[in-house]
Amino acid sequence: MSRRPVSISDQKNYPLCSSANVNCKRAGTTPESLVRARSTQTCVQTALVNAQWIDRFLDWLVTRKAVAVNPFAELRRRFGCRLTAPIAKALLSSSPTETLEALRPLPRYRSHLGAAMRDHVARMRMLGFRYSHEYRFVQFDRVSATTSWRGERVAFNVGARIHCRCAVGGG
Repeated sequence: MSRRPVSISDQKNYPLCSSANVNCKRAGTTPESLVRARSTQTCVQTALVNAQWIDRFLDWLVTRKAVAVNPFAELRRRFGCRLTAPIAKALLSSSPTETLEALRPLPRYRSHLGAAMRDHVARMRMLGFRYSHEYRFVQFDRVSATTSWRGERVAFNVGARIHCRCAVGGG
């Protein structure tokens, strides 16, 4: 018994592949509605995995030029998220717009010391240093941007750290 390949025109066996669904012209085919519909039938983890399958299927349809755009890929691009699962989890939340906005990556060097650190790294690179440890500045900037530090308190903490290293003999 030979099996024939599945085509997009198999509407009775594969209702997701119907032309109305693929082109997202029919109501209920937005990414949010697809994920929510699946989450009512299964647990959340399974719904997230199914969202990833749907995303890959829509990518396949885009490469075959059966649809113009993958809505999950558009959401990932718009909110700067590389993975589908956080997008799907945000779509399942009670306020998806705010949750999707929270997925946006934080800008680099956004703390009160950020401009000085960015200028320092740029200056050292212009002088010819590799400066491959810039991630340490970025991590420190994230911590100082998310906490309520003031400039003098940060300077005190850095000074205390240097003093402790000198007293112990670490340099």
